[in-house]
Amino acid sequence: MMLQTQRSKKSAIIQSKKLKTVELIHSTYYELTIPKDSIIYCDPPYANTTKYKDKFDHDKFWDWCRQKAQEGHIVFVSEYNAPNDFECVWEKEITSSLTKDTGSKVAIERLFVI
Repeated sequence: MMLQTQRSKKSAIIQSKKLKTVELIHSTYYELTIPKDSIIYCDPPYANTTKYKDKFDHDKFWDWCRQKAQEGHIVFVSEYNAPNDFECVWEKEITSSLTKDTGSKVAIERLFVI
């Protein structure tokens, strides 16, 4: 286990040099200021899955994505499903399990764009 931890630390140190120009911001997606003509990648809480502490308004989120696309951004969304005006550009079958009580779940992870 220690060997893996050492490798992880070494890898993080090497990769951190590439992150010097990355700006990390803690914000809700709808309050975020996005530079003109950006590529936006969204990984929202998946609809109809385990709920988070805070309620997530999926309809509001999809409308926000549409608005950003109208502003000239390219918007990608990782989800199982999306409204009909979004196009699936990638998909892969995945198996996930959060706890021993829930068992494993097979689903199709997709990447959508509008």
